[in-house]
Amino acid sequence: MSKKFNPFTEQIEIQYFVGREEQLERFKEDLDGLRQKVSNHQYIAGTNGTGKSSYLAKLSDVAKNQGFVPVLTSLDPADIPSRDMSRIHVTTIMRAIISQLQAQLGNSAPLVADWDSKTNSKYFQTPRTEELIGDLLKEDFQKIEGLMTQAQIPGAVVCIDEGQRINGRALSALKNSLQFVKSYLLVLSLRLVTDAGGAIQAGRDMLDSKATGEKAEGDIGASRFYVNGVAIGSFKDDQEAALCIRRRLDENAVQFNDETIDRIGRIAGRVPKSMISLSNTVYVEAVNRQKQLADVELLNRAFCSKYGKEITDAKVLLTSVPPASWSKLACLLELRQPANAETIASRLYPTATPEMMSSLTTATKSDLERFCKNSSFCVLNDDKFEVPNPVHAYALELALGKA
Repeated sequence: MSKKFNPFTEQIEIQYFVGREEQLERFKEDLDGLRQKVSNHQYIAGTNGTGKSSYLAKLSDVAKNQGFVPVLTSLDPADIPSRDMSRIHVTTIMRAIISQLQAQLGNSAPLVADWDSKTNSKYFQTPRTEELIGDLLKEDFQKIEGLMTQAQIPGAVVCIDEGQRINGRALSALKNSLQFVKSYLLVLSLRLVTDAGGAIQAGRDMLDSKATGEKAEGDIGASRFYVNGVAIGSFKDDQEAALCIRRRLDENAVQFNDETIDRIGRIAGRVPKSMISLSNTVYVEAVNRQKQLADVELLNRAFCSKYGKEITDAKVLLTSVPPASWSKLACLLELRQPANAETIASRLYPTATPEMMSSLTTATKSDLERFCKNSSFCVLNDDKFEVPNPVHAYALELALGKA
């Protein structure tokens, strides 16, 4: 029976998860270590939209299937007073662990109600003041560890989304407590502004900055407590990106043809969130037009609807230079990688003599420099021209009639 719902409206669904095989294998090795009481706490780092939340959900699912307590929580700042940030971050994590453990143990464990009783709690000692007392926090982790041992649970895997928001003092408090307790594996997700220098190093720099910051305790060990860094970026290849779409469309009433799927991956730079967002627009366009198959024509309509400004900017750019120069830009777009003027001229004029090629290269360079001068779409670095943003590139292809 064909499904008739839009599968691109929900960002995080475990059944749609694809890729990240290498990272998952490393995580499974870490779970084997946790069974032996070796805790390789880790951070995952990537820019917005690369699938960190989905990856955390997958880790939690893998941990659950292997018998661990799977904890998935977030440090979303909503309704958290800044003066209480360090305390709230620790107690948010602790409460998530307690809630999940109670769910796994069943109704016979009144752990959440006991936690909510605060100073009257029979089990837990974590302070409800702004001060983080390491010994009391350690006792709480040990109490939970004891409950897991009694239930023959090998440990807890604690996945923390929005981890870039963690307070430096909270980072230190977790380290000072968990370095003595070996039944926990923490995975902290860090959303980066840029990964230009490498996601793993950027994530480490972020943790170092928090651990030694003005509002922290100068505890560099708090950042080093997270032993491993895992980079989460775009899908590794076109096949993996295509699978992200195909899995969501499995048995759906609406289907995308292969060329449409390939183009969505290219337009989105194989970034999961961007792919899903554009696919959603295509899906809605198909439903509105009562189409059961989304083809390239429908994709282009959806693209123009979603990226109207980029289309307008592309057309304005083309009107700023003579049409005779457009072929140089079209050739650069076909290459889909940085290229110098000589490379582009050689492709455009393969039969030109060496003497002619010199003049043609000069003219090509001049025309492309004019494109770069008139728009941020085109950039020139190290004598190579590029349209780095794939959305801009596709907008130009449409404006040129090449898409």
